[in-house]
Amino acid sequence: MQRMMISRLIPVPAIMVLAGLFVAGLAAAENGVKFDRDADYSGYKVYDWIEQKKRPEGSPLAVGGALDTKIRNAIDRQLAAQGFSQAIDQEPDFLVSFDGALEQVTDIQSQRYKIASGVSWVAEGDINSYGKGTLIITILDAGTDKTIWSAWTRKKVKNPGSSDKRIEKTIKQLLSKFPPKL
Repeated sequence: MQRMMISRLIPVPAIMVLAGLFVAGLAAAENGVKFDRDADYSGYKVYDWIEQKKRPEGSPLAVGGALDTKIRNAIDRQLAAQGFSQAIDQEPDFLVSFDGALEQVTDIQSQRYKIASGVSWVAEGDINSYGKGTLIITILDAGTDKTIWSAWTRKKVKNPGSSDKRIEKTIKQLLSKFPPKL
């Protein structure tokens, strides 16, 4: 009888470990890409911008603001580096848009010490406050206005808009997945 109980208990921790790994994997996902598998990406050569929606005044991502301009210019440079051209005297094949958000995050890490059964003491911990930025790039088919591709990332931001190199690197990482490899 005791042997049966042990054999029944073994799978439970294994399932808990697997579930924990699965959840940890989801929590670690800070970027991604979605795309339409039915779209013919070979026909996309010329793009144009979708008029950006208004963002709150004073927002680091306010339309026409410094950060908005840096991101837009980085997307233009990366698309050009990948062989796409911006529509000037021609109709676009696809339309580009981006959006984002900045939020302040506070992590509090403390150490708990057990003094006696049912009694514990929490030591002072570290309080870490930082910005976290989310950037989403969306591409639509110009003929159908249907979203065919989008990519997003969420990263720690020390000083919004201060690092042109970091913006360029992030845009390059996201757009390197466009067009998707089918």
